[in-house]
Amino acid sequence: MAAAVLLQQRGEGFDYVVLHLWCQGLEIFLKGLLLMKDSEAYHPRLRSFNHNLILLVDEAHKIFKLNKIRPDVADELKGLSVLYCTNRLRYASFYDILVDSTTIPRKRLMMRTVAALRLAERQIALVTPPSGEQPT
Repeated sequence: MAAAVLLQQRGEGFDYVVLHLWCQGLEIFLKGLLLMKDSEAYHPRLRSFNHNLILLVDEAHKIFKLNKIRPDVADELKGLSVLYCTNRLRYASFYDILVDSTTIPRKRLMMRTVAALRLAERQIALVTPPSGEQPT
């Protein structure tokens, strides 16, 4: 996701590439959280999620006992997940000719994702021993 943010901040890169990198980062982040929670249970199941961001978000909400996401954020997630799963963000197609990438809703989802990343970093820091110390 950092690559997407960097490209976006600098105004560089094709916006479809930025969106693809963002979705790819979200997928990896969510799969990483599932593995951290229960690697034995989730390692064999990771492929079953494929690149479906909706399934991953639903699973993360379930295992971490989180509230459902707001409908406006869910709508953005659904739209991006469909585009990401079908590789419309990754490969050149008529889609990118017909649809201006700046019209693809994402702002709320990106803000929620950044908040989730910060929360995860804080939680991981609480359970991670300082370097050099052995976990208890």
